[in-house]
Amino acid sequence: MTVDPSDEGSGNKTRTRARRYPVEGVVWYRERANEGTAWQRGSVVNVSQSGVLFSTDKTLVPGATLDLTLELGSPLHATAVIARSAAAEHGCLVGAKFDALSFFEPGDPRSPVR
Repeated sequence: MTVDPSDEGSGNKTRTRARRYPVEGVVWYRERANEGTAWQRGSVVNVSQSGVLFSTDKTLVPGATLDLTLELGSPLHATAVIARSAAAEHGCLVGAKFDALSFFEPGDPRSPVR
């Protein structure tokens, strides 16, 4: 784990961040409030036990809850809350904190991965 420098000197207790693992993969996402909308595609930048950082060409708002499917070998499904979102060279970098994780069985109709 690493120390989050943004907390230093702020009067807040220093928190530790989960180790991030740089990976290349696809993430499919949609806002939970709009389950009827089409899945959008993004690219995984890194993943940790607590969340994922991914890039997308859409602007996403912190606080929104997402359904995510990460293609990292077996499709991994998660619900996550957007913790931060920042403009990037070709779109947006999104940091999302996992609420729940599960693996999809092959052929599961809920998975956007076919």
